[in-house]
Amino acid sequence: MTGTEYYHEIKKHAGRDFPFNIYPCTIPLDFRQVPVHWHEEMELITVKKGRGTVTADLIPYEVKAGETVVVFPGQLHGIGQLGGEAMEYENIIFQPTMLMASADEACTSQFLLPLVMEGGQAPVHITQESPGYREFMRCIEVMDHMCGERPYG
Repeated sequence: MTGTEYYHEIKKHAGRDFPFNIYPCTIPLDFRQVPVHWHEEMELITVKKGRGTVTADLIPYEVKAGETVVVFPGQLHGIGQLGGEAMEYENIIFQPTMLMASADEACTSQFLLPLVMEGGQAPVHITQESPGYREFMRCIEVMDHMCGERPYG
């Protein structure tokens, strides 16, 4: 193996009928940490309660409730505990091609597609001070709702 191949996560996170998945997790209750890994999907790591750390492309981010770190396909990333604090968060994982199919939907056209097209490779830490924060978090709420219902396609 060379370089990052060792860290490649090959689990499939979404199927054809429902193109994304959300995993609610708590550190340290579910796991002590999520080891550094990468996959071919895009991932939004959204903190619901508490504080922790997200490392993306070797950059550590201290994150707290209401913040998101956007991880692009192929980026090394991991999640950990900050001191002795607990952190509830969710991983929203999807194939970037899903964005093209829903480009006319406001959440996709205003937030997700520009992230992919403009940022594309650098991790993005979204905080309350970020432009469009409230609208972006509303998109997260919509995705939570959709994942609960799991409508076709």
